[in-house]
Amino acid sequence: MRRVAFTAIIGAAMVCASCQKDLCNDHVHSTEIDVRFDWSLTKPDGASSMYMVLMPVSGESMTRQEQTFGDTDGGTMVAARGRYHAIALNRNGSLNEIHLDTYEGAYATTSATDVVSTKTFHGGIKGAPLPAGSTSSDVRSQPSPLYADTCSVFAVDNAHREHVMQPKRLVDTIDVRVEGVENLEYVIGMSAAISGMNSAVSLSRLEPMDGLCTVPMELEAIGSTTIGGRVLTFGHCHGSQQKQQHVLTIYTMLVDGSKYYFNYDVSGKMHEIEPEKPEKPDDPEVPEGPAHIVIDIPKLPVPLPTHSGGFQPEMGDWEEREIDVAM
Repeated sequence: MRRVAFTAIIGAAMVCASCQKDLCNDHVHSTEIDVRFDWSLTKPDGASSMYMVLMPVSGESMTRQEQTFGDTDGGTMVAARGRYHAIALNRNGSLNEIHLDTYEGAYATTSATDVVSTKTFHGGIKGAPLPAGSTSSDVRSQPSPLYADTCSVFAVDNAHREHVMQPKRLVDTIDVRVEGVENLEYVIGMSAAISGMNSAVSLSRLEPMDGLCTVPMELEAIGSTTIGGRVLTFGHCHGSQQKQQHVLTIYTMLVDGSKYYFNYDVSGKMHEIEPEKPEKPDDPEVPEGPAHIVIDIPKLPVPLPTHSGGFQPEMGDWEEREIDVAM
């Protein structure tokens, strides 16, 4: 009886050991990864945290891994061993719409909007025209500062390794300054919009995508006859794209409710600005940085109000004013 019991115990132990061995072989082991963000190509202005997503390469059996880091330095994340596609970016920009369904199809864009703001123009936005010659009716809000880096094959193995990502700034800056503004004291609403801008940026290739849009921007008085503003964009005329026309349209509303707009062709200014290089311009491996474009407008002939009875919200359509200014 004892021999039978002993044999049974040994057999059970062998089965248990065999099961444990099989389970161990089938288990996908995880390891810790140190992720560090190297900001030598740009400064993280406007970024307060970073996000990392690992998407398994085709044929791998792991699951997608995500990690949010509470600052821009990096930290530790855990992932199963294998090969991934990696995308790192800041996700604190409230204006950006981030799409990360697939690696190749990952992109950032912004929401559709009106070419002029209801608040700025006291509800009088009906019929506001797009900039002259616009080839797309798509109007999108400006992006928030966006930084990203990518790795097409991100290998996770047994070793506790440090992985360094070098974020690049993916938005351009356009500063507009308008001097010689006539009758500015009668203006109660003003803004601008610029056409021919890219509407999205690829987060796997780190470059603008082909779609075009118009991007509105706010303007404010910075002197008795001067106004200005700044807008961020996803760039323009990228790579093999044909050079686009870029028209800056300035919209104004006067104290009587009359509305005027002015078109300036700023294509020449936009195309003469080369993207800035980071601090290592002679290194062909260093990607192009963002452009900082400054557009100076020497004159804005705003007319005098035509009605003396105060603000009249039912005033007619937007009226274009011709300008004779060489850009």
